[in-house]
Formats: sequence, structure tokens, C-alpha cells
Amino acid sequence: MSVTSSTPTTQANPSLPAVIPALQNWEPGSGEWGLTADTRVVAATDTERFETLGMELHSCLHPVDDAELVPAGEGSLPLLASGEESGDIVIVVDPSREDELGAEGYELQIRTDGVILTGADVRGAFHATRSLSQMLRQQLTLPVGRSVDVPKYKERGVTLCAGVINISTGFIDRLLSDMADLKLNHLLLELKMETDDPRHNFWSFYTKQDVARLVAKGVALGIDVIPEINSPGHMGVWLRHRPDMQLVNNEGVASPQQLDISHPQAFALYTSLMEQYTDVFASEYWHMGADEYMIDTSFANYDALSRWAGETYGRGATIGDAFIGFINRVNEYVKTTLGKKLRIWNDGIVDTEVVKLDRDIVVEFWEAEGIAPEVLIDRGYELLNVNGLLYFSRSAMFFKADSEKLWNDNWNVGNFVGESGALDPDHEGIRGAKVSIWPDDSHFQTENEVETEVFDSLRLVSQLTWTGNHHDAAGQDMSWTTFKSGIEAIGRSPLWLDVNRQPLDPGTYTLALNGDSTAQLAAMGDGIMLAGRPTIWQLTPTKDHYYQLTSPETGHCLAVVEGIRTQTLVTEIGARPSMVECVDVDSTDHDTAVDRNPQKWQILPAGDDFIIANALTNQVLSSIKGTEESVDFSAAPQATPLEDQSLRPEVGTLVQLPPHMTNDVWVATRSA
Repeated sequence: MSVTSSTPTTQANPSLPAVIPALQNWEPGSGEWGLTADTRVVAATDTERFETLGMELHSCLHPVDDAELVPAGEGSLPLLASGEESGDIVIVVDPSREDELGAEGYELQIRTDGVILTGADVRGAFHATRSLSQMLRQQLTLPVGRSVDVPKYKERGVTLCAGVINISTGFIDRLLSDMADLKLNHLLLELKMETDDPRHNFWSFYTKQDVARLVAKGVALGIDVIPEINSPGHMGVWLRHRPDMQLVNNEGVASPQQLDISHPQAFALYTSLMEQYTDVFASEYWHMGADEYMIDTSFANYDALSRWAGETYGRGATIGDAFIGFINRVNEYVKTTLGKKLRIWNDGIVDTEVVKLDRDIVVEFWEAEGIAPEVLIDRGYELLNVNGLLYFSRSAMFFKADSEKLWNDNWNVGNFVGESGALDPDHEGIRGAKVSIWPDDSHFQTENEVETEVFDSLRLVSQLTWTGNHHDAAGQDMSWTTFKSGIEAIGRSPLWLDVNRQPLDPGTYTLALNGDSTAQLAAMGDGIMLAGRPTIWQLTPTKDHYYQLTSPETGHCLAVVEGIRTQTLVTEIGARPSMVECVDVDSTDHDTAVDRNPQKWQILPAGDDFIIANALTNQVLSSIKGTEESVDFSAAPQATPLEDQSLRPEVGTLVQLPPHMTNDVWVATRSA
């Protein structure tokens, strides 16, 4: 997998280069046009939105050597609002062509005297820039011709679960850039945002500022960023310190994963979270999950809930009716209070006798259990295909999408899971399809490894949801080999990476906290401390773009392995890093990941200094100042207001802290 292609070529009588998703047609003309340093970009509408194209094409003329690690150089072709001249790239937004192009389609015209990119909406015009950019990454001279390119499906995208363990904002930022390059327009983002109730704010969570920036980027790129708070199951990220809201079984055992929907405040709790999210997310949709409420258990274990269901919904009502009733109640709130439309996963939908699921809910179909897709679509539900064949899990090896096999098996968007899951791919009730990225037991892979792993599948879904077929621009079926060669030739946008991921050369360094020569990072027994003398650290780059930090004095390596865990990761705020036996961090052995990946560290530039963060937890190596506040520092985390901070480490202790809780940086000095 290449991030960007090699230096684009200039050729006489050029052929049409690959585009992903492929152009759906191509009318060849006579002659050629070439990108030069004198080319300008002219866009009369939303001029700033098209800055990306000018910077990308400047990068095509001035490529960097290693785009997997180093961001593109600064610079851009001139960007103007008017005054086009011969040879320019002109971007036109023409609403009169909406019937022909829709909101996302476009026309691409390459002429000897320049290029014209036209959309009825700014989103379509932006998609046109993606096709042109991909072509020019491969060759600087293009054949004259024309294409009108309109997507087959309305939703083309990705689910990213960032609600249990932290996925860095850098990863999400790059994912948005990659999606935009592939004309993917849908990102379901399951995450936990910092709320006004500190009992909820244990790691991982994102600040409102973090989320607002990502949503704004999505809007600018034409990507609908849809929020999800899963309920009433999978709520451990909210209910860990809320035993009053946890469902209790017949044995008196409470489950933090299950919201007790019979609790008088259950609905208010959920809607209060929704309200805080809708201030930040711009999407017209809300996803409430609604999957796996009874995972690893059954209705028979909850007699009290069963009695409440009958009392609340009437004679014959079961827990299943109460569950559907809760979904319908949320749906009504989403429609009338938020002015949005509800989405859910399919596996919770069962045929109930008393309460019927509202028909105006979008169903994301991932699991063969429950009501079959053809039944749901016949009942009038719109379906999004979230087939497990397009899943990625860090730990479950059966959830590793095999793009080549799917291509060769002629998988299409109408192929849902289940024995009777094949629907007509042209059915108007099918909204599209997407890749899903889940953490599960998260120590098995770093997010950089995941980023590489999903590369081909994002492109597969792009092709199959935009075109609905395997055709190239000439209408010919492509083999996987041909499609894969296009993937490699195009690579990623030159602007995909915005930070140097391995800024320090391999070797030995001293690391001083905030440049203080009396606060040097030092190994001490099985931990670390700040020392008044320089202490040497060996920095070894890893294949997935992190570093292993080794103390030559002890022969051990820095890792985060002790503390409160979520999904097998130490997510505890204030957890102390450890010195452990070093292992081969470039191994790919599944069984050794538990020792390998906690030893990986991000070292990212912060001006002339560096931020050091653990590759799995995404928390920053920091020193306690004594003013930090967290529910993890409380001996009474269920209390409100949360005042106790008696478990906060002593001032000067080196710990991991979320990025928003620290400003600490490290000065790295190369040792002799």
C-alpha cells in the first residue's frame, strides 16, 4: 500500500489514468492537457472550499520522498474567484443541472485549453476535484475527453467505533480526508463526548472542541458525520459509575452494559446526553444503536423487567415489547424535539405482539438474527448494508474484510447477511453500504496498523457504492489485479498526512520535561521518574510509525500495562507507565501483541518540542501538577457533585493524561 504515488509522469499521447471510484463513462476527444506551474484554479463559488485542489496539485509538481511519514510541502497553485485564462482549471457550481447531476454528481471536461469541473451543488463540484487530483498524481498530462459521473447509492461510507477506547483525533482527521478522496459521504461516529456530568468523563472521551472541529471538517468535505450513543445496551461507557441506572437480574447482579429501561429516569438520562451532542453534530440523523441489549443473557433472567413491561404496555407485553417501546419513544423525541431522523442496528428488531417498531426508522443491517432484510424492506424500512464481510476488528480474526475475495465473488450492495439476504441491488429502499471499524480487544493492533489494514476495503466500497459494478471508465469489467493496480497508482491524497509521524532519527536521546534540565525522564526500578541528571533513552522506530523507548541502563522498555482497563487497554487517567522486558515490536504475531503494542509510543512535533503519547491509550506522558480533576481520581466516583480527588497521584508523578488535561512537552536532545 502506498500513501501517494511516485512522481507523476509527463507523456505524449497519454491514456486515461485510473480513478477510484471509476468514472462511469468517458467520451474521448482529441489532444491533451497538462498541469504546469502556471496552472491556476478558478472557482467563483465557495472559493475557499477548493483550496485543497490547489495544494494537492502543487504537491503533484513537488512530491515528497516518503509521504507515509512526512506531510506534503507547503504551497499551492494560485486560487482565484474569477478571471480564468487558457490552461486553467475552472470549477463551476450550476444549480440548473440538478436534475442531471443531483447533489453529488459532476461533469469533468478535459480540453486542450484547460479543465472544467461542474456540479449542480458544491458537493458534486468537490467530487470532480477528487477525480482530477487522482489522475494528476499519476501523470501530469491527461487526454482530452468528457465524463458525467453520478453516484448509484445515496450513502457510501464507514462506521468508526471510538466510544470505548480512544481513537486519536489525528486518525479520525485522516480518515475523513481519505473518505473525501474516495467520494465516501457517510461516517457513523460512535464516541463518548465530554458531558456536564463528571461521573461519565472517564477515558475515553472527546472534548466538544475536538468533536466540533471534526464535524466541521466533515461538512466542508461533504461527509455526513452521524453521532451514535448506543442504548439501551452497550452503555458501560456511561453507566460504570451509575449503578442506580444499571439493569439488575434475578440474582441481584447489576450490569453496567445495560440501561434499566424501567427506571423512571432512564429516558431522561439518555435524552440529556443526546441534547449535549446535538449542539455539536450537524447531521440530520441520530443513531441510537439498539443492538445486543441481552448479549450473553436472556429475558428469562429479568422477572422484574418482564412484570414492568406488562404493567406499562398492557396484557401480553414482553421485554421485547418494552425494548421496542423504548426505541419508539426515542424516535418520537428525535423527530419532534431534535428535528432529526432515527437510525438503529437491525438485530434488536423482533416481531412483537403488542408494540410495533415505527416504520420511519433507518435500519443498518449487520446481523443475520432477527427479521430478514427482504421482510424489513417490504415493510417499508430503508436499509443500509453493514455486512459483516466488510467488518474489521482488532481481535476477531473472522472480522477482517477480504477485499480481493469480495471482488472476485462479485459481492454487491444487495448482498445482505443471512441465507435469504440477497436483495435486488437496484431496490430503492437500499441506501448503500459501508466498512465498519471496531476495536474489540484493542491491544491486538495499533490504530496505525488498522489504518493500513482498511486501505483496500475503503476503495472497494467506494467503487461498489458509487458505480454499483466493477467497470472501468470504458465500461469494461476490471479484474482484481487491474483494480488493485489502480489503488496502488493513486495512493492517498498528498494532503492526507499533516504531521511528521517519526520526527526523530533512530538513536539515543535525553528527554527533558518542558525543557527543564532538572526534570529528565529516567527509569527507576519498574517505573519512571523525573531526575536531575541527563538519562539516556534509545529511540527505535517501529514499522507502524511509532517508537520503542528503551533504557540502556536497565535494558527495559517503557510501556503502559498497569491500571483500570477497558477493552483490554489501560484507560485509567493517571495510570503510571512501567518499565518492562523489551520485546520485538515489529513482530506481527497475534499472540505476542499483548506485550508488544503497549511498548509503542507516538512522538509528535509540538513546535521545536515533542508530545509523547502511548500508541494504544492515546494519553500523553505528563507530570501531575496537583490541579487535575478526574472521576478516576475519586474514591467516591458515584457521588454528585464529584468533589473527592483523594486518589490523584502526588505532584511530580509521571502518568498518562488525556491531551486536553496537560500541556507538557518534552525536549529531545541527541546524545553523543
